Amino acid sequence: EKSVRGGIKQKVEDVFGEVEMEKIRRSALNNNGNATGKPPPPPTTPSSSATNLPDDSEYIQTDMSFELVCLDSVLQAACEVIDKDFRHLSTKVHTTTETLKHSSKISTGEVNKAQELLRQCKNEISVLEGRTEGMERAMVEVLEEDEDLALMNLTKLVTVPEKFIQPVSKTVLEEEGDEPELIIEAYCQQSQSTMNGLKLLRSQVQSTEELVMMQLDRNRNRLLAYNTLLSLLSACLAAASVVGSFFGMNITNGVEQVDGAFTAVVWGTVGGAFFVGILMAYKMSKAGVF
Repeated sequence: EKSVRGGIKQKVEDVFGEVEMEKIRRSALNNNGNATGKPPPPPTTPSSSATNLPDDSEYIQTDMSFELVCLDSVLQAACEVIDKDFRHLSTKVHTTTETLKHSSKISTGEVNKAQELLRQCKNEISVLEGRTEGMERAMVEVLEEDEDLALMNLTKLVTVPEKFIQPVSKTVLEEEGDEPELIIEAYCQQSQSTMNGLKLLRSQVQSTEELVMMQLDRNRNRLLAYNTLLSLLSACLAAASVVGSFFGMNITNGVEQVDGAFTAVVWGTVGGAFFVGILMAYKMSKAGVF
């Protein structure tokens, strides 16, 4: 609101400040010319003085009334504020999404920071959408009221009041409301364009969130697969340790005197554990675990 009011005040000062300065300059030249007996210089044409005027004062050269210039300035200032916020937010969202798209190459702390920025961007998009939608809704409500559009011509309302005696004819409403309607419709289309851009930003944020969730799911599945593999290896080693515990008992079983028994038991245990691991891995792969 402060930005809009500041923009309006600046535009009014630019427009009327230049006009007053031009009048003072011409008056001084006329007085100097009369005092010296020389004819006053010809008035400066709009084309020659246009280069000295600010960019936003082109309405001095038009036939629009003061109130319509003010209306255009108010809507232009409001749209510029929203458009500035939109451009800033668009840059911020683009930078954050690009960071998250390459999250596999950066540290976990930077990923968490980017996710927090993305959440903030999502909130800022919602706020800016509300502001833009409110402005657009207000302009649409004015466009639906022909009488309100016609009564915006305050100059004619004062100079030609008989045209606006109630009830005002439909022809007068259409004639007097045409110029304000064109101004408001132009900025209404600009607001709709901003809304479309915000929708695209929201879609980009949602796509990035889905991408991040897919990456997290992939990493989670990878960890589960590693955990399953470690569990399989643990089961194989447990099976081998059972055989080792049987032969490790301090009980005479007669195998101690057999030549090559130790080697046979060792290789048999290793082969059995390996066979059990291969069998369990095959069953898991058939079930879609790996």
